[in-house]
Amino acid sequence: MEINMPKVKNAINIFIVFITFNVFSQINLEGTFCKKSKHKDFATCYKFSENNFKYEHIGDIGIIEYGEGNFLIKNDSLILIYNKTELNNKSNYKIVNTSTSKSDSIKLRFIIKNSYHMLDYPLNGAIKINDGPYINLNKDGEIAVKKTYDSIKLKTGVLHQDNLEFKIKADKNYLLEVFLSESSGKPIVNRIEKFKINKILKDSILLYENGKKTKLLLKNTPN
Repeated sequence: MEINMPKVKNAINIFIVFITFNVFSQINLEGTFCKKSKHKDFATCYKFSENNFKYEHIGDIGIIEYGEGNFLIKNDSLILIYNKTELNNKSNYKIVNTSTSKSDSIKLRFIIKNSYHMLDYPLNGAIKINDGPYINLNKDGEIAVKKTYDSIKLKTGVLHQDNLEFKIKADKNYLLEVFLSESSGKPIVNRIEKFKINKILKDSILLYENGKKTKLLLKNTPN
């Protein structure tokens, strides 16, 4: 009986691909895997547990971005669904007192604090009013705002802190105390990421990211 070799070769290739897809689908991915980095202060890690994952990208000033959700392995792809990310920003404010403004402007005085102490000028940063530019606070922590709107949106601008955005009525002078937590990074929400799998081993994962191979090592595994 004559065998058509090209057809046999194609059938073998299809079988290998089918087996590979099913092998990936049956893998139980557990543990924390991190990208190799040339810089000691930077790390990008994924923690997998059952069908959940947590992601953190850390730099020299702390967490740059983070997220969590469900993951699945479908065919030859690792799919990350960021559907469980909670906001880590613990910054808040309180109105200490108010006073009547008889001019065409209101005066806003800010007491800016972080986890350790009050931030004095110039470390007390700047304030963004509505969609305008940031205005640096003076030595007394004050800025003046024209009574143009019924309410105004304020956003703090302090380096390495989780900045806060809130609204107040623009009809009186305010003394505001603002507590800023340390920067927790940018949350990733409502995003789906898909990586093509090259290999999944006991101590590493090899993926394709933007057409380039990316290696994730199981934490505490030597390079």
